[in-house]
Amino acid sequence: MQEIITILILIIKVMKIEKLFAICLLVDSYEKSLNFYTNVLGFKVNSKDGVFTDFKLGETSLAIFQKMEQRVCFQRNI
Repeated sequence: MQEIITILILIIKVMKIEKLFAICLLVDSYEKSLNFYTNVLGFKVNSKDGVFTDFKLGETSLAIFQKMEQRVCFQRNI
């Protein structure tokens, strides 16, 4: 997990990203991940439906999904 956070920080610095709308993570163990983000990091749940939970981190949402199949978290407007 620390590796993912480090990579995100590097991407933000290199690309000079000013704002992220959302970060979606497909996780192998939804329950372990939910426990980690809520009980270890202290994130507050914004919404939850069983295989999906998102946390509001300022203006950015962090969403975790149980990895089952390929999903589109947010449609791209091209």
